[in-house]
Amino acid sequence: MKNFILISSALFVGIILFVVLLLKKTHNNNKIKNIIPSITTEEFDKRLEKAINFLQSKYDIKYIFRDPYLMCVEQVKDCESHWRVLMLAQNIVYGKYEEQLIQKLPNIFLRAKEIEESEYKKAKNKQLKDYPLEIYCNFSLGHPDNISFVKEIINSYSENLQGWIDINRYRTDWQWRKIWDESFCIGALASAYNTKTLLDSVLDNHYNILYQMLSRNVKNIGKYKSSFIFEVIHLYNKGYEVNGKYLDFVKNHFNEVKQKFLKKEKNSYLFAMRILSILKDFPGVIDSNPNELIIDGILSIVNAIDKDGMLPIFSSKEGLSDNQYISAATINTLGALNLIFYFRRVLQ
Repeated sequence: MKNFILISSALFVGIILFVVLLLKKTHNNNKIKNIIPSITTEEFDKRLEKAINFLQSKYDIKYIFRDPYLMCVEQVKDCESHWRVLMLAQNIVYGKYEEQLIQKLPNIFLRAKEIEESEYKKAKNKQLKDYPLEIYCNFSLGHPDNISFVKEIINSYSENLQGWIDINRYRTDWQWRKIWDESFCIGALASAYNTKTLLDSVLDNHYNILYQMLSRNVKNIGKYKSSFIFEVIHLYNKGYEVNGKYLDFVKNHFNEVKQKFLKKEKNSYLFAMRILSILKDFPGVIDSNPNELIIDGILSIVNAIDKDGMLPIFSSKEGLSDNQYISAATINTLGALNLIFYFRRVLQ
């Protein structure tokens, strides 16, 4: 009799918990249904269409987009548009772009594919020294079955540099590029056999560089953070056992950006893009119920689309020439649209 009472009590508690969870889920679903119309209105779609038209108007067979950044207009002397266009082509081809967006911009995605395929054929017969590091390692990321790329990356690793690049090759305010460029090599080696010791060494070095720069409050500190977060998320999604302190850094950064976004500052759409990027690539790790934040982020981005359909990477034109202000705006707009199409599909 005593056992019967215990079993009955346990069943009763289980049923109550199930009902509570079911009601909570229903409440959350209803809550989402109530706010989803805000991203499906006619005005919302008009703004998206304006951004699509902007990208179409900037299409170029040589540069993919007629963009000052890709064309090296008003850029540093050693800027080579060939590499910038190839990197964009790689990221478009290897990136997870929404089918709906691809269908709306078929010529852009097709041209990127043509450029990537042509350059990859050449790269198969060359060595890492013939390419910028990030380009070569990106080829390895996009073509993981090509073992020769992996071997070349491993053989080019330097224990003295704890990576591939001497950080002193960059001027001080550009030293974040060591983390960014090497992050592609880290991603390429994440699935390779017997590379954990090498990768741990590079990651730890990047982490130390990041904290040195944080303590010195250097310019472009956001780029140091973004570069490190990019590689941590990439490794995590490949199943690599990432050190807990690196994951904590990503979470802390997310909360920091989230607070800035919630203040609704002038450039809040840029914070929204970073938030949505992390939520897209780091699902379930950052925020267990982020749907309202996602909707707010999407609306912030769409409302920032200007009269030309552009989303610049600068929140103000002050102190910038026309070319500087619109530099990389095509790339930024394309990335923003992909986030919007992704989350609108997932939430509906």
